[in-house]
Amino acid sequence: MKLLIAIAGLGLIPLAAACGGSEGGESEGAPMTVSAEATATVQAESTQVEEPITIGDTITGVPEGYDPAPFSMMLLSCMETEIAVDGPYSDGYYTFTAQPGMKFVILQYRLANNGVRQARTPYINAGEVLTTPDGYFYQVWSPPVGINSEEYDPRPSTQDEIDTLWGDAGAFETLLPEESTVGRVVFEIPADAKPVDAALAYVPAKVTFDDHCR
Repeated sequence: MKLLIAIAGLGLIPLAAACGGSEGGESEGAPMTVSAEATATVQAESTQVEEPITIGDTITGVPEGYDPAPFSMMLLSCMETEIAVDGPYSDGYYTFTAQPGMKFVILQYRLANNGVRQARTPYINAGEVLTTPDGYFYQVWSPPVGINSEEYDPRPSTQDEIDTLWGDAGAFETLLPEESTVGRVVFEIPADAKPVDAALAYVPAKVTFDDHCR
């Protein structure tokens, strides 16, 4: 079984349905991501279907490029932190520490099924964020070789870290009409930088941070 991912300018790109998420654990190693070529095409300056959204806003038409696109997305919160949780892997969630001079930006959202049939949520694992003061872009982060990414000092997560930082929650979940789930997307940016806005795969609007990220 394959999923199709809509990336700006490239149309639909197939993704293996087994690339992680909350339905079953992942194998030891890196969760599957889209190719670097596909990710690079998700530009923050690309044409957006909707007006920009920020924390507290809700947008419909997710995933972009699908007909129907049954989900609405509400942006819940943004935090800057030295650690991020990823998984679940075959033996649970792992916590990763940002590399020296860097930090994580974690954007939390809620996906709700507004359709009339059950539907599976997208895995939002491609996109990039524009930062200030240098105007540099950074792609969506995931550990490059999963729990073997030694440069991030991976270790088993505490329950508090899982509850606070969310892991890969929200991806590939089957929701009935009116059901919802919480997910997150992570960026790794310089410690002295601030996120300005982001373009994400499946999301038909630019995300603006507007000093909401603390």
